[in-house]
Amino acid sequence: MPDPTTSTSPDADVAGDSSDAAAPVTEDRAARRRYFRAALSGGFGAVGVFVAVMWNNGGFFANTLFGGFYEVQARAFRHFNWNIPNGSLGIEGFVIHRQTYEYYGPWPALLRMPLMKLFPGMNGRWTQPFMLIAFILALAAVTRLGWQIRTWVRGSGVGVSRAEWWWTALFTFGVGAGSVLVFLGSQAWVYHEAEVWGAALSLAAFAALAEFLATARWRTLAWAGLFATLAINSRASVGFGPIAALLVLGAATLLPWAGRRFGLPEGLANWRSRFRIGAAAGIPILTYMYVNYSKFGSLFVFPSNKQIFSHAGVYRREMLAQNANSLFGLKFFPTAAIQYLRPDALRFRSLIPFVDFPDQAKVIGKHVLFDTIEPTSSVPSSMPVLAVLALIGIVCLVSRRRGRAVAPVWVLAIGAFAGAITVVPYSYIAQRYMSDFVPLLVILASVGGAYAVRFIDRKPRWAVPVTSGLALGVAFAVFVNVGLAYSYHNETDLVPEGQLTDYVNFQYELHHDFPGGAAPYVQRGAELPRVPRARGTTFVVGDCDGLYWSQGNGWPPSAKWYALARTEVTGRYDFRVQFAAKKYPSVQPILVRGTPGSIQAIAVQIHRRIIRFGFYGQAHANWFAHRDTGRDKRGYLWGPRLKYSPKKKYNLEVVMDSNNGKVSTVLSGYSAFVFFDYGLTTPQLASFVVPTDRIGVGVNRV
Repeated sequence: MPDPTTSTSPDADVAGDSSDAAAPVTEDRAARRRYFRAALSGGFGAVGVFVAVMWNNGGFFANTLFGGFYEVQARAFRHFNWNIPNGSLGIEGFVIHRQTYEYYGPWPALLRMPLMKLFPGMNGRWTQPFMLIAFILALAAVTRLGWQIRTWVRGSGVGVSRAEWWWTALFTFGVGAGSVLVFLGSQAWVYHEAEVWGAALSLAAFAALAEFLATARWRTLAWAGLFATLAINSRASVGFGPIAALLVLGAATLLPWAGRRFGLPEGLANWRSRFRIGAAAGIPILTYMYVNYSKFGSLFVFPSNKQIFSHAGVYRREMLAQNANSLFGLKFFPTAAIQYLRPDALRFRSLIPFVDFPDQAKVIGKHVLFDTIEPTSSVPSSMPVLAVLALIGIVCLVSRRRGRAVAPVWVLAIGAFAGAITVVPYSYIAQRYMSDFVPLLVILASVGGAYAVRFIDRKPRWAVPVTSGLALGVAFAVFVNVGLAYSYHNETDLVPEGQLTDYVNFQYELHHDFPGGAAPYVQRGAELPRVPRARGTTFVVGDCDGLYWSQGNGWPPSAKWYALARTEVTGRYDFRVQFAAKKYPSVQPILVRGTPGSIQAIAVQIHRRIIRFGFYGQAHANWFAHRDTGRDKRGYLWGPRLKYSPKKKYNLEVVMDSNNGKVSTVLSGYSAFVFFDYGLTTPQLASFVVPTDRIGVGVNRV
């Protein structure tokens, strides 16, 4: 069968004696250098945007609550263990035979091992540096993949025109800064790091596989297998994509018609070649099976019902009970597919960043319980340039005339589709999961882009309007993804109330200066509505007695209002306190609300020079019914032990808010106690504090 890399492109300028091969080779090297320089220019811009988004998390080496999971695994690797210390991952751990494991792939943890030895004080701060490395790897892979697809489309010896230079720079910049990849920089979390690594390593595997399909060099096949191994051991879903492509390639070598259809190089239809391709696909699968079996005793899936959260969360238990103890199922497919593919998944607002997530995804089907539904956009809405170019690429692939030149792309596209589709029947919808679609989009968009460049080189009068259209599309995509990253960083349900208050205050201060006028999205009422209003709604309770903000989360298990400001009417009490030393443990009331049978109280326990704050409640019958909740025999749920000075006066903020169920104490800026119970759903927690006008301070008269 013919080698597609040796075919003569209709773009090639062939004149005179074709026996002189030196000139085309020299021209090809020059074109390659110019192409890569253009991509490098766009890549630098994308890296700059990504770093700016990450910097918003608290600097380059930010340390966050969900940033140290890989370090925990790396410490276990030092002792040649898969299991980690019990309780080290909180609700994220999986308990198997009384030992705790994490479900994240081992590759990012292995990378941390030498750094943890060299820089022991940096534990928990490597998430963002490694996200940046993975981001750069993704752009490098996009460039190599794009060059190979360009070679298939245009042949060898075709120079890079000025229009193509700008197109390449804009395309690379758009893939980095105008896609979900830049959104992943919105939080310094291992969840996002796993996504970046999975997409980047999968793209690297596809780029190596594309070179193998063009040259039949076994070295490039080995690189494809290595990157596939690292990808599936970083994020299994998208990492399965290059493995699926290798399996398709192996199957095609067994079928002569498939080899011709995919334009495979000659010499692969023998058992030695098939063995090598099988090894490139089999080694990643075997390593994944080994890791999964070592942790969970299962070759491919992790036991969802063994996660600590699955036992603690009352809603998670109900959800798993209705889905055979699994987080996956075909019944989730329609809802997720529509959400990820709908073309209208954006909202534009008059407050910075002027773009926001759409309304909550509507669940399709009866008795379908999703585990989590986060605010999520869609592929065509948040990545319109890649989506449009991918559609053009599909048209070119299926075209009988154009598809012949890029026939090997079918192997890549089928594999990338297999990697992308695995996240759709998952009971968790989130913006970050769209990174699984990035390899497929890049492969198809590279085909569409290569044919678009060939078109404008043939018809120069179209160069300016087409390239300008690409520039406008990329600018819009960057605006959308950076805006969504900024919104998610400040508005996710894991953001503390103080940060959200500062964010909303900044939005309205900026609106006051420009464009001015009445503050938008503000509503008022004597009482806070039980059902949250549309996303971004700010609600003023009474005569400025309280200020609340809605995430627009209509999904029942997590619907709640977030407080921006409170007064005593809405449950905030500010004290100036001094604690006397106690030789024996003494419990003293601070704030007591309610009447007999419905008492809810915040108290402090003092023993020598140690204090801790606790919460007691009679308002709910199940308060004493929960097991393993940490409450003592009297029903108090205590916070951490804190040292104090008997001679010192402290500022104490106590919150018991009946509007959203917030119960907390803050001692001189330190969070001393926060009530939370996984045995209750978010709406149950929101109504946990019982409204009352019977309030006692410093004494329990009830």
